[in-house]
Amino acid sequence: MRLQEEAAVGPAVGGAPRAPKPGEQARPSGSSRPIPAPRWRKWALGALWLGVLCTGLVASGYWLSRVEHVPDQQVGLSLAALLAVCGLTLTNLLLRWFRWHFLARRFGVFFHTRRSIRLYFGTLPLLLVPFLLGELFRPLLISRQIPRSRTTVVRVWFLERACDASALAVLWSLGERRLELALVLAAGLVLFAWQTMRLLRTRQLDELAQDSEPLTLALGLALVSILAWSLPAAGLAATLGLLGETAVGLAALRAFAAGTLLGGFSGLPVGAAVTGSTAIMELTQSGIEEQISILSVLVLRLGTVGFACALGALVFLRFRGRVAMGTRATASHFDELAPEYEDEISGHVRERLLDRKVTAMLSRLPRQKPLRGLDIGCGQGWYSIELAKRGVLMSGVDASAGQIEQARRNAGEHAVTADFRATSAVELPFADNSFDFVYAINVLHHVLDANDRRAAFREIVRVLKPGGSFFLHEMNTENPLFRFYMSYLFPLLKRIDQGDERWLLPSRLPAINGALWLDQVDHFTFLPDFLPAPLHRLLQGVERRLERSSRWRKLSAHYVAVLRKHG
Repeated sequence: MRLQEEAAVGPAVGGAPRAPKPGEQARPSGSSRPIPAPRWRKWALGALWLGVLCTGLVASGYWLSRVEHVPDQQVGLSLAALLAVCGLTLTNLLLRWFRWHFLARRFGVFFHTRRSIRLYFGTLPLLLVPFLLGELFRPLLISRQIPRSRTTVVRVWFLERACDASALAVLWSLGERRLELALVLAAGLVLFAWQTMRLLRTRQLDELAQDSEPLTLALGLALVSILAWSLPAAGLAATLGLLGETAVGLAALRAFAAGTLLGGFSGLPVGAAVTGSTAIMELTQSGIEEQISILSVLVLRLGTVGFACALGALVFLRFRGRVAMGTRATASHFDELAPEYEDEISGHVRERLLDRKVTAMLSRLPRQKPLRGLDIGCGQGWYSIELAKRGVLMSGVDASAGQIEQARRNAGEHAVTADFRATSAVELPFADNSFDFVYAINVLHHVLDANDRRAAFREIVRVLKPGGSFFLHEMNTENPLFRFYMSYLFPLLKRIDQGDERWLLPSRLPAINGALWLDQVDHFTFLPDFLPAPLHRLLQGVERRLERSSRWRKLSAHYVAVLRKHG
């Protein structure tokens, strides 16, 4: 729910071309085209795919040959079951994307949420590569934009595969009614994830984001993995139920887990001929009619592997060439966003926050007039204009020239005077001791580089008069639900944030030379920004009580902290 932004503009990623390895053909000077693979490799790859395809077709043909006449009713029910399995598969894929995206962030690789989900879904057809090694193509794409990220993302891939195998083993144990073994395997999964979290935790993340306990994260990782793989098993059970079988929950769980595990360990792409055959045999051994077992597994495979690959191909074709990972919000992002920037935020939300934040600042400032204030990352100038209306001499800076242009137009429409300049916060074009107060509203979490952030704070202190105040307005991500919303959902719903932000927590504000943070931090607003205006008005009293509560106020959506320059 950010109202104003400042872009952190970093150096372009690039470098000199690498030297060819011994025995490797050198790339012609000035050529950007990759060296074509030797012809024998193409033939070997083609033969591999043909062999896998033939294996899958032979296995499918064998099982389908055992199916006799299928009544029209069963055909209709199978189609209904296929839709249900596709829906469960989509949920499974979203959970697995969230796990992948979260783990990458956890280990210090931050990238845009929209591009992340496009990359994850657009590379789903790589499931057809043996041993799921095709998914290692993702680190190659990410490392083009985020240097030194490849090793981390490969480690995430190994952690994911271990979690998947462990989760499937837990489900198989439950299907076998071996509760003790399931508990042991689940505990092993948590222990493995916990130790991995401890080994791979990064100092960078500890400085820039809230660092939850590794054990808590390991429990969450285990639960997400088990839940994700429970969904297609539930789809198999639902298909069996629709086709007339009853009390098949454990049998479906066991058949799905056994087939998926064996198919994965076989190394064959998507477990061709192994996963489906194993699942069918498991079901028939449980006393389920063979024809129903075959039809149910056919629906399962079409609704999982078939649906995932088709969805991935559609995403790839739709966003082809746009799956590279962006590393940071740039000035150009906010320039592009400037024409519709105002539409990204509901009017009633903007007005409510505008009044709350301006009132909070003025209540802490001396009543002398005229005060001189500076808006860091002023965006389209809403706060500067409101303060100017109240008699403050305002200046505003923003790295986006498009936002500054719009701020000047808005000031003209409101008949107020304000000095708006397109510049970065790390080099403020003002003399020392120029302002009575400075503020930044939902801006500094976009300054991704720690050195740039420290430079911005130094500049803020420099331009403040002795005894002057800096008001830091930020999202309060101490609340884990709100942190999840802002980091994973909000970037998908709105274009303002991109999912690579570094949140500043009120409990862990950085030490600043020449200034001191005051003890009192104001917390306010709990209602989500997507609620319509009537609900905001109806629930306003509840929100005010939460803001006054000593227990709950620290879980608010916004906070303002005050930094006082030494006098």
